[in-house]
Amino acid sequence: MIALAPAHEINFADNKVSRRSEATAEPPQLTETLRYDAAPWIYVALMAIHNKEQSGELRPGIGDFRIPAAVADSARQAVLSIRLSELPAPQVAHISGGGLSLIWSVRHKRIEIDVLPDGELTLSTFEDDNLVNCANLVEMRENCPVLLINNVSMREQFEWLLRR
Repeated sequence: MIALAPAHEINFADNKVSRRSEATAEPPQLTETLRYDAAPWIYVALMAIHNKEQSGELRPGIGDFRIPAAVADSARQAVLSIRLSELPAPQVAHISGGGLSLIWSVRHKRIEIDVLPDGELTLSTFEDDNLVNCANLVEMRENCPVLLINNVSMREQFEWLLRR
């Protein structure tokens, strides 16, 4: 079992990802399960994030490709928030300085989610390599970052990617 964002667990033996409830004094309870055999790209994406997190290194004169746990957790949360089974697996790439880029491409369209160590999380859409839209997926509320990755517009962006 690999620990994901604090609210998630992935169990490769059972082929599922589970979300924990917000427990009080009791141990966390699993309240939602997503079977990734229904959306195989999720497994591929989570493994790619895990591999990038484990393989990151500092390359003097080139860049810092180490991935902080918070960046990997945010990338996993972004992947798990996309509830579409038809997507292709994203490419997962290092961003120098400790970030990750998740890139989905279908025909002449592309969506990139960039997760940076400073907490910035952006979703950019491209058509024919031209930027169509760029949105910040993190909002500051009372000096705390709040991820906006479960909103409807994110799902709409991925549905746009799949449209012909």
